[in-house]
Amino acid sequence: MGSDVFNLALDALMVMAITGLWVMWFQQSVQRKKVEKMLRDASEDLKSATELLDQVMRNLDMQQQSEQEQARVKYPTEARQQRQPKKDKLEVAQSAAAKTPMKPKEVAARQAPKSKGSGVDTAKIMRLHREGLNEQTIADQLKVPVAQVRLILLLQSPKK
Repeated sequence: MGSDVFNLALDALMVMAITGLWVMWFQQSVQRKKVEKMLRDASEDLKSATELLDQVMRNLDMQQQSEQEQARVKYPTEARQQRQPKKDKLEVAQSAAAKTPMKPKEVAARQAPKSKGSGVDTAKIMRLHREGLNEQTIADQLKVPVAQVRLILLLQSPKK
């Protein structure tokens, strides 16, 4: 009789253990399905974010190309207007040692450096502007016309 009770208790313990394992397996499968759904949702969100990022990058590239084209169009006329007074002053100035008018080569050497024409890095201009530098200082540092710096700052300013 004692062994029958022991065997019965052992069988009940085994049934409870198997039932417990089955409940744990079921809970894990439910949790696994939730995780898989969350991963699918995250994957879809990542895809849409990637598409938006690609679209933004294309728009930035187009805007930068547009800025470069506008700068090329605006630069020659504004540069002539800005350089004209400097040129007049330099032609009138005389060399301190010789007291003779400056030669055209000397005048050209003292004029502001010309832009490289290869498009300015908008990020550099924006960074320097955020650091508190004014347009003239940024133009001097990057060796680009002030008008080009103004244009980039204007195009990059937040829309209201």
